Amino acid sequence: MHYNTLSEIKKGLKNIKLKKGSSCFLHTSIMHLGFIKDVPVKDIPKKIFDLIFSEIGKNGTISALTPYYDYGLKNKKFEINKSPISKEVGAMSSFIKNHKNSSRSMNPLFNISSVGKKAKFITNEKTPMAFGVDSAWDQMFKLNSDMIFLGCDMSVCTFIRYIEFRFGVPYLFNKHFNKEICRNNKVVSNYSSSPVRYPYFDVIYNTSKFQKILIKNKNMRVYKNKNLKIMAIDMKSCFDIGIEELKKSVFFFLKKKPKYKKNLNPLA
Repeated sequence: MHYNTLSEIKKGLKNIKLKKGSSCFLHTSIMHLGFIKDVPVKDIPKKIFDLIFSEIGKNGTISALTPYYDYGLKNKKFEINKSPISKEVGAMSSFIKNHKNSSRSMNPLFNISSVGKKAKFITNEKTPMAFGVDSAWDQMFKLNSDMIFLGCDMSVCTFIRYIEFRFGVPYLFNKHFNKEICRNNKVVSNYSSSPVRYPYFDVIYNTSKFQKILIKNKNMRVYKNKNLKIMAIDMKSCFDIGIEELKKSVFFFLKKKPKYKKNLNPLA
């Protein structure tokens, strides 16, 4: 495991040119960031949070993915204020969700927690659709939020689902979940809807080619340091290029075309 310093991370964040007052969506792998000198592991999320806010200022906003997968997997109701986040998304998401000024969106599976000036604008949506009009993801898109990748790459980019949803790719379908969503013990919706994979064929993603295109076109801002991976791209650029590539090949984000089965939707 390698070591980094807070000053090096701060330098990297300055290098990707975050704007004052901007909305940022954060993907973080603390494990791949490595140890940070003189910072206990438990304190790393707060230090990163503070460093980003020092770049975007008091009028900025930080958001992260904070899903509750048991809603879909175990048919459990979603309590917006109480349901824990799924462990797969890591410590940074947990820190943002549990922040005293955090607000959380409605859709359980593609849930967003936000802190900052635009937090309410992002999360107080009225639709239980994951990526529909005025969803939390749609609100972040309207703000042209910057996606920041710390210690990780485009393989964890959830915004690709938003692009796929808007384009209408044939290997995902919009699943309706008949389970309550509650806020402050009051039911705010009796259902939700999220894009999921068809269960009878393998969908294997490969986003490396997308990342290469974004870097080559200089849309992706990359901090060049072999021991510290930091990248950023705004949602509009990511969306526009993703849509153009899907027009060329509807399976652009996949490693290979799925094996469709005769007489089962979607038909080949």
